[in-house]
Amino acid sequence: MRINALIIFLAGMTSVCFASDDGRVWQSERSDCRDKVTGAEVWRLTTNPEVEIIPDRIKAPWSPAGSQILFRSKRTGAWHLFVMAADGSKMTRVTDRKGPAVYGVWSRSGREVVCTPLVDGKYELHAIDVNTFASRRLAGPFKSQMNKLGVSPDGESVLFTRVIKQPDGEKQDVVMSSFVKMDSTGFFDFTDETKHGRIGWISGRMDIRRMKSSRRQYVVQPDGSGARLIGEGGHEYFTPDGRHMLIYDPKGGETSRKNSRGWEAIPQSVWTDASLPPTTPATVIPSRW
Repeated sequence: MRINALIIFLAGMTSVCFASDDGRVWQSERSDCRDKVTGAEVWRLTTNPEVEIIPDRIKAPWSPAGSQILFRSKRTGAWHLFVMAADGSKMTRVTDRKGPAVYGVWSRSGREVVCTPLVDGKYELHAIDVNTFASRRLAGPFKSQMNKLGVSPDGESVLFTRVIKQPDGEKQDVVMSSFVKMDSTGFFDFTDETKHGRIGWISGRMDIRRMKSSRRQYVVQPDGSGARLIGEGGHEYFTPDGRHMLIYDPKGGETSRKNSRGWEAIPQSVWTDASLPPTTPATVIPSRW
């Protein structure tokens, strides 16, 4: 197999990067150093400048077992999803080079990556085996651009969003949240009051969902109905049992303002007892995904 070599010089360090002919497998780019302040060992895992791990696009880069890292890179000319071992070895492109893929998350078993590739000019939702690269379509094709997504706590289904452009004169594009099972059945769109809200999972729960619309935080029933306001702020983080929520608001808040649940907003961080019903636990994660 012929190897292509790329020499990169960075801050006095030299790294040699190799890729196979099909651009699928890349040699480790790792270099080791010591932090000048703490003396801790630091591993630089990539040297290519076109590498990104952004919470909105790669929400949880670590695989469930903590043995692999998911990231996206433009090193092949378009954005694609890659995985590598935790030590920087076995750097491998997961998505097909025929079309870019921006958003991706791990399945609960760590066997697959669920992502949103562009196929023949339209977006689709796929699950790709990280070992065999076999890809299966879960939903689509869609004309609208794909956005954030997440796998359910029990590993059986996916919530994802699409940004649907509106005709001239409309004030706001529609953020459409959708549901589909990992076996590609049960697809539906959330409608009505969730028109401009992003539906997401709550850790450890299958009986309710979270919804964020503008700067307001809601909980809704699994089908998107019965939206209930539980807080206001920038970024929300639920406790592992899904009964409490921490809101971080980088823009601050008004200490005198209270919502219908009675908690008081304070600048920067808010801890609120959402007074949610007891958790309905997720089932055991299936090994097939």
